[in-house]
Amino acid sequence: MKQKRMFKLAVAGCVLGIIAAVLSRFNVIPLIQVKDISFLTAFIFPAFAVLGCYFVKTRPIVGGFSLLVSAAGGIIFLSVFYIIPAAFLVTSGFLSILLKEEPQLVANK
Repeated sequence: MKQKRMFKLAVAGCVLGIIAAVLSRFNVIPLIQVKDISFLTAFIFPAFAVLGCYFVKTRPIVGGFSLLVSAAGGIIFLSVFYIIPAAFLVTSGFLSILLKEEPQLVANK
């Protein structure tokens, strides 16, 4: 049950991260100046978050660290645009690292 919540938080962070990368790359909000970054650099960390989403269900520790690295890199490179996606990614990353999934009881038939 907890993996579903972590996965949904991670997907929300990924989608918002991709939107933030597009907004920062095309300078949609002219009042906020972002460093001149290449098109590839703007999409590396949201893509890394997508990989983290996949790994949250299969390997929670690897997925959690991937989400945390994506959040930190996004804040560094995309600054203000990545604050809300980073909050989702950090929450999901810490949940997937710290919470252990309880084993399911299987009835013998």
